Amino acid sequence: MAQEMDLKILIRLISRRWKGIVLATLLFVILAGAAGFLADRVYESTMILEVGRLYLSPQAWKNELEFIEEPEAAARVLESYGFLAEVRRRVKLDLGLKSLAKRLEVETFLEDRQYLPILEITAEGSSPGEAVKILNTLAELISARHGEKYRVYRQGLEERIERMSEKIAAYRSIISAQEQYRDLSQTYIERGRSSVEEFRRELSELDLDAPSAVDMLYLQGSALAENKNVTDLTRFKAEMDIEIGLNRKEMADAEIAIVELESRRDLSTPTRIVSPAVAAARPVKPNRPLLVALAAVVGFSLSLLFVAGREYIRE
Repeated sequence: MAQEMDLKILIRLISRRWKGIVLATLLFVILAGAAGFLADRVYESTMILEVGRLYLSPQAWKNELEFIEEPEAAARVLESYGFLAEVRRRVKLDLGLKSLAKRLEVETFLEDRQYLPILEITAEGSSPGEAVKILNTLAELISARHGEKYRVYRQGLEERIERMSEKIAAYRSIISAQEQYRDLSQTYIERGRSSVEEFRRELSELDLDAPSAVDMLYLQGSALAENKNVTDLTRFKAEMDIEIGLNRKEMADAEIAIVELESRRDLSTPTRIVSPAVAAARPVKPNRPLLVALAAVVGFSLSLLFVAGREYIRE
């Protein structure tokens, strides 16, 4: 009942003093609109960076990788006064470092089972172009910082691939020479066997009634010598086959190593822009509709409170 009476009194009060309440509310709205019109406009832009990855294993699904820099550490570097001072110099901003730091926000994310380190950078500027310039400058600075480590890592892989390629070329030359020696030894083995057969045939054709001792000794000695040569050459050929097999295995291992190194090289990525900064079409500050709405609410409430207080004092 008391609440109904208070509401009726409030309605009567508004109906009696509505002009003053409306004028006060309009005054607040006008002042808020003027403040919003005179306030400096602030534009916001966002860029997404992916921190570079260095793979220590040729299999992408293995967790054997490291980031060029941990995302949290990279975020702290981006927000450091050293980086901000360089940004201020390049973009030619007339701002203190603390003010510039307040205009910057960096968030870190680890997507896809912590394989994609993401930096989301948001910057505010007095114009759409200024916000974009700040973000692009930050991207250039952090990319240059990470690029040196990536370049050294990639160069190391390239040098190892080159050394492995040279090793494969050397093994191919060695194997080619060994195959020539093996084929040559096989030729001499076949000739030796033919000579042994020839000596044996001549020995069997000697006059059985009156064989010459000299001829027999000569033929038998020659056959034995050729037999020994054939045996030595056969052993040499077998050893050469073993050496060729070992060298081919070494060459195959080097080829596998090259494939793994190339896979690591191709999987590794430098720090790069995933989503570039885009100039904002509208400012984020001041929010004029919101300012006007708040001013209307505040103006109406204060004027109503003033009128109610004045009536209370009179009574």
